[in-house]
Amino acid sequence: MTFFDIVTLMISLITTILLDFASMTIMALPFFVLAIVLSSFIETRFSLSTAKIYLNKGKISLLYSALLGASLPGCACATVPIAKSLKAKGVRLPALATFMMVSPLIGPHTIVLTYGLLGLKFTIGRLIAALIGGVGLGLIMEALEKRNLIQMPETTEELKSCCHKDDHCEVDHKKSFLKTSWETTLSLGKYFLVGLLVASAIIHIIPPYWIMNAKNHPVLAYAIVILMGIPIYVCEGEEVPIVKALLDIQFPVGPAFSLMIAAVGTCIPTLLMAQKIIGKKPVLVYLIYWIVMTPIFGIVFSMLTQ
Repeated sequence: MTFFDIVTLMISLITTILLDFASMTIMALPFFVLAIVLSSFIETRFSLSTAKIYLNKGKISLLYSALLGASLPGCACATVPIAKSLKAKGVRLPALATFMMVSPLIGPHTIVLTYGLLGLKFTIGRLIAALIGGVGLGLIMEALEKRNLIQMPETTEELKSCCHKDDHCEVDHKKSFLKTSWETTLSLGKYFLVGLLVASAIIHIIPPYWIMNAKNHPVLAYAIVILMGIPIYVCEGEEVPIVKALLDIQFPVGPAFSLMIAAVGTCIPTLLMAQKIIGKKPVLVYLIYWIVMTPIFGIVFSMLTQ
């Protein structure tokens, strides 16, 4: 193959990827707009102060914490500063852990995007996995706390957010709907576009034998998903088009679902910040729980939908 042939092949591949990127963007744009509108509407009418009242009411507070996490837009990194504020108001460890697990997994905009690109089954599965997983983590934290095996530190160290300075990382209730919509579009839109571009490339770059190996060796597929998904920072919504691209090239449903959960659930920067709020031992429990539950979510989802 000559140099000219290689250049021609590269140009053809890049052109194809860009054409697919444009097609996927057009397909996803209505859902992204709807997601931004819904997310901004909820955020501008949401009162964190009111929500705090319900987060210290026994075991039912775990459900309230899960619902609070589901109602707020934001990535795993954005969850931590809100958790710091909740802790300052006296919210206990189990409720904080539940909130920190659920918040990055589901939010108004991710629910819309997941439904628009991945369908109803993935949307329902995502909701159930987040809520059950979050409450389950809270119950484990509560049991360990009662036995004095873990304890949340009384003080909180200064946090250095892993969000970029122009990201939509805090809930500001004084902003108007239009301003909130614009800032949310800027912060989440760039990650969503990156996700679409990566998804467009995946379709043409991943060799077919990789997919076959994933089907023939599911344990290896889940292990790769955990190793790739948990440490890396992926903003909420960015994972949806990537998972869609994997499904389009026949990647197994279970590992794909696990990747969707693992990619946005947590990351190394989040873990480093979280230990300053809830302590090192609770963060270790949090991480182990994620590693164990991520493949379980995928296996159960695969069994129930296929």
